[in-house]
Amino acid sequence: MNHRILVIDDNAAIHEDIRKILAQPKSDSAALTNEEALLFGQPTQSAQHASFDIDSALQGQEGLDLVRKALNDERPYALAFVDVRMPPGWDGVETISRIWHVYPELQVVICTAYSDYSWDDITRQFGHSDSVLILKKPFDNIEVLQMAHALTKKWFLTQQAKSQLLNLEERFAKAFKSSPVPMSIQSLKNYRYLDVNDSFLQMTGYGRSQIVGKSSLDLNLWPDAVARKPLLDELREGKSLRNVEARVRARDGQEKLTLMSAELITLGDERFALISENDISQRLELESQLRQAQKMEAVGHLAAGVAHDFRNILTVIQGHTCLRLLDPALDVKTAESLRQINESVERASNLTQQLLAFSRKQIMRMEVLDLNQLLRHLSGMMARVIGEHITLQYDFQEPLPCVEADICCVEQVILNMAVNARDAMTEGGALTIGTRLAEVDAGYASSHPESRAGQFACITVTDTGCGMDEHTKSRLFEPFFTTKEVGKGTGMGLATAYGLIKQHKGWIEAESQVGKGSTFKIFLPTTDKAIKPKPKAPAAAPHGAGGKETILVVEDEELVREFVAGFLRESGYKVLQAGNGVEALNIWRQHSAQIDLLLTDVVMPQKISGIELAEKLRKEKEQLKIVFTSGYSLELLDEHLRSRSEFNFLPKPYAPAKLKELIRTCLDTQS
Repeated sequence: MNHRILVIDDNAAIHEDIRKILAQPKSDSAALTNEEALLFGQPTQSAQHASFDIDSALQGQEGLDLVRKALNDERPYALAFVDVRMPPGWDGVETISRIWHVYPELQVVICTAYSDYSWDDITRQFGHSDSVLILKKPFDNIEVLQMAHALTKKWFLTQQAKSQLLNLEERFAKAFKSSPVPMSIQSLKNYRYLDVNDSFLQMTGYGRSQIVGKSSLDLNLWPDAVARKPLLDELREGKSLRNVEARVRARDGQEKLTLMSAELITLGDERFALISENDISQRLELESQLRQAQKMEAVGHLAAGVAHDFRNILTVIQGHTCLRLLDPALDVKTAESLRQINESVERASNLTQQLLAFSRKQIMRMEVLDLNQLLRHLSGMMARVIGEHITLQYDFQEPLPCVEADICCVEQVILNMAVNARDAMTEGGALTIGTRLAEVDAGYASSHPESRAGQFACITVTDTGCGMDEHTKSRLFEPFFTTKEVGKGTGMGLATAYGLIKQHKGWIEAESQVGKGSTFKIFLPTTDKAIKPKPKAPAAAPHGAGGKETILVVEDEELVREFVAGFLRESGYKVLQAGNGVEALNIWRQHSAQIDLLLTDVVMPQKISGIELAEKLRKEKEQLKIVFTSGYSLELLDEHLRSRSEFNFLPKPYAPAKLKELIRTCLDTQS
């Protein structure tokens, strides 16, 4: 603890008196101590005295110089005894005023033998200060000693409290400025900002000099000032705010939703609000995107199931219709009805194909593609689709890495986008198709849930049409959602595009504003593989050719199985039927030598799929020919199996003639 004392008095005797009172008394000699022990039987305990370090000054100026030197040496005085009258220099009051100007923490005892200054005079001069006491001369030794102990202790506690306060302020300042949550200190009197942290500046887009000293009303930071004012009124009443939804308008005009918490603090005589506003706009956007993705996934599973069952029904309808149309004895009216039924089946089949594409269970034939070359090849068809009132423009990056994709699927996606762009530009406009290489980093991927980091080829489709509002954008890729008039569209165009691109392990992003057109970005992963020359197609079997071979038909849908078996028998084949994999294995054990071809559905009950059945039978008979059929996707088949040159797949629904042609071709192909 600091025991440094300064005595300022023009009388040197006073200095000596104070030294005698406050100086550490000399310890008794060892002999005297021993004698006391003999007389009283035990050592005496001497009183403990503080050791005061005393300096002297005869005039006020000299005292001020010592105070300054002590401050420079970082050894300040805790207490000063100051005489009131010190001619010919400053008197005590002026000396104290000058010292306090330099060092206001100094505790002071005014020593006087006169009544030059009353207590009222001193109060008027220094105010009601708790750092000054008056000591009348001649002074009592005990009184001096008590004052010295009390005031040096008070100085020490004051400095300790000040140090702790500065430490707390420093810690608060660091926490305030480095907090990732936007924070501000705002006056409750005029709403002016005393301070803001870096996160607040980042959220609002302002610089520190642009916001500190200004009010939120001046900066128009509150989109709804009427709603926010009652919140600050609650603070004035001493209430706290916790996670209240509020809005902040950034410098660029963008409104951000925040969770606001606030506490009332007092600085000096003014009350302020310590406000934290957690920006939840991005989190809500990500949650919305995640819910949309989950909803799309759920709708996709539903669509795939509906499409699968519907395709089985269409297979039976189309099969019987096609067979009846082959009857030469049909009258004209009946034949026309059957043809309309067949055309309706084709339209329904196209719709289920779109549902499968949306649900990412479309049949894919992957190959390495040059997107720029593909888009150039598609330009003629695209120009016919959009019409002469729309200008078609291209902006390709050359060279562009290749992608591995189904050429028909990519073409379908681009054409669907072009049709949508055309319908958005009824008065004409421009459609720009572009390509570029996109390097997606982890930061971008974290803010776009459907994306992922890596290298992608990006196709952009930009139109100058009417644009879309936020509600339309939120439902853009939902199946059967359309803004067109009834009968003008199925609502499956963008849903199909979404599913196809997801099936390619890519994604689509949409940007649009009402009246400012739209831009769709299609991201496809790049590949290092080289483009392979296309093999020559094998010669087709003669139309209508049947055969005498034995075929094992495995199909869990009874109507489909009965139709296929009947048709193949009519074509000359011997047919064995099974409703599932277990039945097929039992039949195989009895007739494996006679069976030449397996025609099997992919997805079946009894825990044995068509793929597993084919693998079991192939192991026993390598020359066995296999044709897979399904209302689901080719993706359900093993990738190694699909890569074989002899692999055959017939998607449902199919015409009888196509079935007969594929079977004949398969049987005639040399293993």
